[in-house]
Amino acid sequence: MKDFSFRATLGLNYITNSITAYQNNQYGDAAPTTPGGTNGGRSTKTSEQQLSLTGNEVLTWKKSFGYHNIRALAGHENYKFKYTFLSANSSGFLFPGQTDLDNGTAPFGPASSRVDNRRIESYFGNINYDYNQKYLLSASYRTDGSSRFADSVRWGNFYSVGAGWRISQEKFLSNVSWLNELKLRASYGEQGNEDIGLFYQYRNYYLANGNGSYTSPTREANPDLLWEKNATTNIAIDFTILKRRLSGTIEWFNRDPPTCYLIFLTLLLWVLAETSLRISVR
Repeated sequence: MKDFSFRATLGLNYITNSITAYQNNQYGDAAPTTPGGTNGGRSTKTSEQQLSLTGNEVLTWKKSFGYHNIRALAGHENYKFKYTFLSANSSGFLFPGQTDLDNGTAPFGPASSRVDNRRIESYFGNINYDYNQKYLLSASYRTDGSSRFADSVRWGNFYSVGAGWRISQEKFLSNVSWLNELKLRASYGEQGNEDIGLFYQYRNYYLANGNGSYTSPTREANPDLLWEKNATTNIAIDFTILKRRLSGTIEWFNRDPPTCYLIFLTLLLWVLAETSLRISVR
């Protein structure tokens, strides 16, 4: 379709890890209780697998009407994570160097296994507009659903807006020879955080001890726990002067919560054709 483009990507990350921890059956901590006995040696086998899949589908539309330029996109993202863990052990090895568990006579501790799952589903959109690259506007919106939260609070909604003005392109500055570029920009955006660990906090967890009994939860489930939201405000002036020999940015930044006010001043001075000096003050 004219003015439209579509892109789909799939990313896969797979990590596997197998570990054997062996203590010999003759000397040291795992030596037999009596010299020449058959209860010496310990071997532990551990296996871990971690799989993550990320799929993206993005539809983009670009159009120009004279000096008006518009770019819009809509997309979907799906993230899946799975972690599996298995560990078992054995002791009582008759021959040295035999690490496989079948060579032992009995386990010295309970076997252990677990599976952790995590899913995130996202839908997002963005639109950018500019008039002759002089006046610039942008807006975006996304909604994310995380398996870490209960159904009633699973989805978080976040947005951002921004604007820019290339003041140096205005006629009233066209005769200022020492000014090459001057741009004023401002933005406000929200960002979500769901990093609360792999446990589902809206459920009660009982700890299995490997012998058929369980330990009661030490902390009650919290079905009201939801996305953390951070809001960021940014206002800046970018400038380039003196035949592009000196460029810099004066920037004010605020993040809430926690409240954080920062003022940045960055200067880039071109001394020679291939030499630069960067000065940054905060």
